[in-house]
Amino acid sequence: MDWKTKLAIALACGPTISSSSIRKDDTAQNMWARMGLVLNQGFIEGAYGQDAGTQARALKKRSQSFFQRKITEGDIRSAVNRTGNRYNEFSVSNWGVAGFYICREERQGIPDLAGGVVYNTKYDPKSRKLIATVPVSQDQVLEKRFEIDDSIRKESIDKILSDSPFNVYPVEAQYIDCRADGRELYMVLNMEETEQRHGKEEAFQGTTDFRGYHEPPKDGEKVSVVSESSRVGYKVKYFTFGGKLFRQEASPWLSPEYSSKRWGKQTKQPIEHTRGFGRRDKSSLRDYIKIGLNTHKLNERLSSNESYLRGMAQSLQKLNEDKEKAAANAKGRGDRLRLTEFYDDWIKRLAWHLHGFAEQAAEFGDDNTAEKALAIANSIVTVETVKETISRRVDNDGRLKITLKDLGKAEQ
Repeated sequence: MDWKTKLAIALACGPTISSSSIRKDDTAQNMWARMGLVLNQGFIEGAYGQDAGTQARALKKRSQSFFQRKITEGDIRSAVNRTGNRYNEFSVSNWGVAGFYICREERQGIPDLAGGVVYNTKYDPKSRKLIATVPVSQDQVLEKRFEIDDSIRKESIDKILSDSPFNVYPVEAQYIDCRADGRELYMVLNMEETEQRHGKEEAFQGTTDFRGYHEPPKDGEKVSVVSESSRVGYKVKYFTFGGKLFRQEASPWLSPEYSSKRWGKQTKQPIEHTRGFGRRDKSSLRDYIKIGLNTHKLNERLSSNESYLRGMAQSLQKLNEDKEKAAANAKGRGDRLRLTEFYDDWIKRLAWHLHGFAEQAAEFGDDNTAEKALAIANSIVTVETVKETISRRVDNDGRLKITLKDLGKAEQ
């Protein structure tokens, strides 16, 4: 995540953050980062004399260090008076901002904070450099107040939520991926028919990552696109080439260029994967289906559409029976609610998988299979709910739209 995105998140959302304290004669090695916010108030949630390795777990919560205990004034003093050539760490909530700093590096010509002393700066348009002017005292830092306008805050939050930089995977996003898994399963179960389908012709755009049984087409070769959809993080395209089925997933985000010298540099190409399918994919299905990050055992060997529909109907019936038993044997109201939510969630995952299976069947003209799958799925999750959720949660390129509620619950 680049510094501009981090700054926007910090100023717009006010998360609990990690920071370090500085004092005169400190160097960059004594600082949490070479650029960031100068804080002048806040509530200290944790204080450590070294890097404690805390991580964001939600917008207002950071993971505690393994040696964390109830914080005392002595802990704070000890962390401030850290020894050695290292930085300390403070987890801070409800903080205030005095300004933005850049650690002074003479060889790079971007002074702002040098020798543990904060300076005011001015921008020289001729040299295109920030020039340090006068030192800023601690009292002046405490007096400064920087806040963004409500309109800018709202604009920043909307942008962050509509194109999320966070590693969150809310339950509705998982349902959408279950739907994508259902669509793919239909094509694999009907591999022979799918391989013979003809769709929209287009020139193949190269691949950065390939897995599968058959070599992918070369750049510019014509392929036949038989299905297109999206899953969280990817636009998905299924195409045939040389009588074989392939899946191509393209991310809407640029991929980082991983190297020791230029870690995190953005390339001009998005992350993209291509996979080739073979008859072995169908024969190796056995009685498991993929539902998002999990698998589900159907107790019915997958060999046809009918075996899938039988297995799903039996699974849903058993899950409902197990839910009733679990609720009856629950120890208290809280345990009963937790168990009921668990079973309801799993049942919805299967329903979304069925919806995906039905969508793909209808797209390929298999109305009989589509109607049977929908008859099961609609009693749990309606088609209208599926469409509304997809519209609200992902765009056509697979970008996940999150909410502040997601950030309050999800790990980052």
